[in-house]
Amino acid sequence: MAETTERALRASSSERLRATVVIVALAVLGTAGTQLQNEPSDVPRTKARPILDPAKSPAPGERVPPGFRLTAIEDWSFLGGLHREWTSLGRTSLRNDGLVVTTDRGSGYQLLSRTRRLPPGRYRVTGRFRIVEGALSLAVLDLVGQALLTSGSFTEADGPGELALSVAFRTRERRSISVVLSNGSPTGRSEWLLTSVTLKRMERVTPKPE
Repeated sequence: MAETTERALRASSSERLRATVVIVALAVLGTAGTQLQNEPSDVPRTKARPILDPAKSPAPGERVPPGFRLTAIEDWSFLGGLHREWTSLGRTSLRNDGLVVTTDRGSGYQLLSRTRRLPPGRYRVTGRFRIVEGALSLAVLDLVGQALLTSGSFTEADGPGELALSVAFRTRERRSISVVLSNGSPTGRSEWLLTSVTLKRMERVTPKPE
């Protein structure tokens, strides 16, 4: 009888141990899953809405409310090749109609602008390009906090011609930023023909005295 009771106790203890191991394993897996879901990508999707628009028309993202205007701060042209104020982390080549950027499969940042120290205000970045393959993501990176202030992306399905992608952001304090172009395809390679990127500030227009 004592032997039977001892075997039952050992079995019960073993079952409790297995149950504890399973619970711990599930907890670990759950934590790992949360970490994976929350892990930021090179250019994560945000609520910034990309603007699809013919190159000859003003990008809808650049329309401003009454009483404001957009003033150009930077106008980077890539018609002559990689702009001297930009750094390439990928493969580039020059064509007559722009800079060809070719990425590897799933790679991240491809082009970064020089650092700009911006005062508080509202800003808009517009890129003009043609997607040959894959997708392009345009973002603004806060260099101190290493966080994206805004981003948007287009794929080759958005149109065969030249596209204009505008993203907006606002800062209430001075920030050091860089404009970033990345492979927008998480599973494949991309290729774009880049013509220009502009950075503008939205300013209030002072009414003229009558």
